[in-house]
This record gives sequence, structure tokens and C-alpha cells, in this order.
Amino acid sequence: SCPLGYKPGSVKIAWTGYKFTEKKGATGEFKDVKITASPTAKTPEGLIQSTSIEIDSFNFETGDAGRDSNIRNFFFKKMKGPKITGKVTSFSPAILKVAMEMN
Repeated sequence: SCPLGYKPGSVKIAWTGYKFTEKKGATGEFKDVKITASPTAKTPEGLIQSTSIEIDSFNFETGDAGRDSNIRNFFFKKMKGPKITGKVTSFSPAILKVAMEMN
């Protein structure tokens, strides 16, 4: 019977990109992620169902400054704008589906 809430700053969004046929991945983490969620809800579904995400694709780190520059210049800066947005479309205890839009 306790209300559930979202703790701002608690969500991290990471990714892995593959360039070579050997499938050696380069991982990174977006540093500027904005989550818009209900302040409180009675159930996890109620808290998450209206959640939206906005990511600044230019603000990320991979742990390698040269790689960051290449990814920023040759991938993200080729998009129409730096924002990636998403909205939760369904939720279950095992799977959270999010429709993402970029470019």
C-alpha cells in the first residue's frame, strides 16, 4: 500500500556498437538522459506506463576519447538532430518495451 516513485538520476542508458565482423563491441553510456514519469503510483505498471525518455546523443562516454570523437562526428552528428526520444509502450515484470525515435 506504499506509493512507488521514480528517483531522478537513477536510470542509466548504455549501448554496445559493433563495427567489425569479429563482433568486438564498443560500449558507451549516455550521460544526459531525461526521464519523464509519474511522480508516484500504486503499482509498477502505473508508474512506468506513461514514462518517456529524452537522450542527448552528443553527450556520451565510451572510455576512449578518440572513439568518442569518431562516434560523435561520423554517426550522431549525421542525424537530423542530437535528440533520441522514447516512450514506454508496454510493461511486464520480465519485459519493458520502449518505442525509440532517432533521426
